[in-house]
Amino acid sequence: MNLAYIRHFGNYEKVAKSFQRLMFWAIKNLTLKLKPTTLGILHDNPDLTKEPNIRFDACVLITKKIQPKGQVGYKKIKGGKFAVFRYKGPYDNFYPVYDYIYNICLFRYQWELRDEPALEWYIKSPPFHKPKDLVTDFYLPIV
Repeated sequence: MNLAYIRHFGNYEKVAKSFQRLMFWAIKNLTLKLKPTTLGILHDNPDLTKEPNIRFDACVLITKKIQPKGQVGYKKIKGGKFAVFRYKGPYDNFYPVYDYIYNICLFRYQWELRDEPALEWYIKSPPFHKPKDLVTDFYLPIV
């Protein structure tokens, strides 16, 4: 997958502004579908990383490689095996979802994580859906 992204530093609850900047850039520079495909890439665990150092990439799926410019970067996500979890509901409930995935599912199914960040694929997202109707798929890269 080809992605354009803006890196966000700090609290995950404030990533909406990074997505807004990315969407304004995408509207100006790309031909987007009416409802673009957005993803998040999580690099850090907020329980282990100090808040100012937490990294999150707000991403939009694009059709081809772009040259990075300013705050907008380019990355390609390679394929591989992922454990996928679907969640329906507001974003502010993600912490218990991740707690369940990492502290119960990984041990129950004896999955070994690859050294790559987790992905969030926003299937139904704002502003098109209400918080209770949001759908997010969590992708954990596993061996």
